[in-house]
Amino acid sequence: MEIPRRSSIPSLSNSIGSFGLQTIQTISKDQKSNVVISPYSINEVVALTGLGAVEDTQDQIMKTLMIDPKMANSLGKQYSDMNGLLFRSSEGITLNIANSIWVHNKYKLNPEFASVAKNSFGAEVAPLTSNSANDINQWVSKATNGKISKIIDKIDNAKMILCNAIYFKGLFEHAFDEKETKQDKFQSERGSIDVQMMHQKRKFQYKETDSYQAVQIEYSWKSGQGEQKPQMMSSVFLPKTTSDIDKLTGELASNSKLLFSGFQELEGNLFLPRFKVEFETSLKKHLMTMGMEKPFTDRANFGNLSTPGDLMIDDVIHKAVLEVNEKGAEAAAATVVKMMPRAIMHQPPKTFQMKVNRPFLFVIQEQNTEALLFVGKITNPQ
Repeated sequence: MEIPRRSSIPSLSNSIGSFGLQTIQTISKDQKSNVVISPYSINEVVALTGLGAVEDTQDQIMKTLMIDPKMANSLGKQYSDMNGLLFRSSEGITLNIANSIWVHNKYKLNPEFASVAKNSFGAEVAPLTSNSANDINQWVSKATNGKISKIIDKIDNAKMILCNAIYFKGLFEHAFDEKETKQDKFQSERGSIDVQMMHQKRKFQYKETDSYQAVQIEYSWKSGQGEQKPQMMSSVFLPKTTSDIDKLTGELASNSKLLFSGFQELEGNLFLPRFKVEFETSLKKHLMTMGMEKPFTDRANFGNLSTPGDLMIDDVIHKAVLEVNEKGAEAAAATVVKMMPRAIMHQPPKTFQMKVNRPFLFVIQEQNTEALLFVGKITNPQ
């Protein structure tokens, strides 16, 4: 298998990481309970939509995604390279991504956009009718291995819908012993609750600062002969009792490199709750708050997207699920962009103990590319 060149990947990874943490920070201003999103899913499908925009509309989209607008012409190649590195499967890990574009018969994709969507993003193109909601939901369900069975209720006035779905399932390199799992207390933002607390004692990649503890948990990957091995892992970030989950999210959002740097091997005890979280939201308000205002108005210009070129974004809907147990983690997310005509709309210790018994961040990432696939703010791990 030919391995894509990495020259542009760090820049795109940094953009996705920074965008994801800022997004979860923005959502958390309104949502004090669990939040889980896939920055990768949102970023990819909104970026694809942005390639159909021109002038200020495209600039706002790219800047909101933390992407330099000057990079727009090479963005398809960058995503193609990163997807080629990331989305492979082995006996221990399944990692898939899919894109689709649903188009009303009164609209036709511009040839250049259609070529980039197909060749760089692997997007399927299908007809959009008033009865397409079931077809889109079935497509999402298939792409997420049944984890997300419904993303939209009805088509309404949409004339084009761009969809992304991402699915991950991984077995931990070192599984937690189920016999070690005990009922314990977790200090949620609504008070103390009972959780099933997993436990493991071994050498981890660990770091500690004045404001948080963090540990990495590796996933198993069985490579084929001559195949480059991805470094899939999850990181758990736990704020110190002198801080809180929102301050921690803000600190990481200001420097997404902290997600990957500063870890070193250390023996310790990790206590981590077993949990399953589902989250769904409209991102319209949040993306507008982050600077992507024009694409949602009748001043939008998506002239490179289709003929006629009179579309605007009506809404961006995101749904994600994340489950962690003793064996590993499973996560899925889907993002849809609905478009309609404009006229309508410290020094480390010698050992450590990390007991995750209060709100924390749980991240699924690939270390080589520094790609942030999923991030969850867990305040109530049930």
